[in-house]
Amino acid sequence: MVRETTPSAGKPLGWLRPLGYITAALLAFVGTARLLQRIPRPDEGLIDAKFREFEARADEYTTAYIGSSLVHRHIVPEVIDGHLQAEGVESLSYNFGAPRLSWPEAMRIADRLIADRPASLRTVVIEVHLFVPTARNDGAARYLDWHTLPETYWSIRRTFDEEEPGEKRRSHIESDLRAFGKRAAAIGRLSGAFERLWKPAPDDPRIELDPEAHGYERVEDEPTGAAAGRHRKFRKRIGAYERDVRRARKRGEQTKPMKPYAGTMLARLVDRLRAAGYDVIVLEMPHINQVQIEFPDPVVDGALTMSMYDPVRYPALFDPKLHYDRVHLGDEGAHVLSALLARRLAGVFRRDARD
Repeated sequence: MVRETTPSAGKPLGWLRPLGYITAALLAFVGTARLLQRIPRPDEGLIDAKFREFEARADEYTTAYIGSSLVHRHIVPEVIDGHLQAEGVESLSYNFGAPRLSWPEAMRIADRLIADRPASLRTVVIEVHLFVPTARNDGAARYLDWHTLPETYWSIRRTFDEEEPGEKRRSHIESDLRAFGKRAAAIGRLSGAFERLWKPAPDDPRIELDPEAHGYERVEDEPTGAAAGRHRKFRKRIGAYERDVRRARKRGEQTKPMKPYAGTMLARLVDRLRAAGYDVIVLEMPHINQVQIEFPDPVVDGALTMSMYDPVRYPALFDPKLHYDRVHLGDEGAHVLSALLARRLAGVFRRDARD
């Protein structure tokens, strides 16, 4: 006799059990990662140190400069402010430059200035080379910090806009995805927390900046051996640099338009600052590895654009005697650039005061 059997009421739901385990594991992973992301890094980054110094006198500053090492190593606030004050323009400047600063980091600096709204801050100067292709700061804590999901998406979109298909595009996309994964998983935060528990911390782990320099640091004082290596390489190949300068002089005012996506992101930053009530200057620094940039209309409409990339008008800025390496001026050259820039800014600020 064949017995009839009815399916167990629980069997159709059997697949839910492993799904539940997977879901619980994912939720635990995401929750733990989010908690670990709240653990502060054991080291203080350069941008953190600059904000700490800036905030001590935030309501006194009138101008903030945001940019890469071309700002960090070239903009000398003491020189700019001295020239402007001699012209009767009230000025106290702060240099927010940092080596290999990326545009997402620039956005974060701008957002913090907008949120804090220092009382006397009127002008924000943005260095345009933040928005042209540069080497990735792969693996650095700063590089991981800005790789949220939206910024990773925008960075990959930019790579597709700027890079032709091939190894370089693939490498940049892999770098972004790797950084996003490390940030999402909070890799390194837990080990850092245990390290702080078991190892004695230094008395003061903070980066100490010269308070009289207002964010400027000489390239000659760069703590890594890489700077000295770049200097030696530059001195050995100085003839090639001089040939490139002669070519740049022959090109004259030849320009190269910004990549569409880079122009969009620059315009977005300009709009954000202008909406907060700041005057914005977009500054192109002298850089022999680049062709003078043609700014897109939305940037020209929203900000004053200013270029120091002109080996005919500013021959001193391309003098190898004033250069520490191919890209960076030495301290003497930074003082020369800052004085030249101050003369241009004086006219702008005096005109704005009359208006």
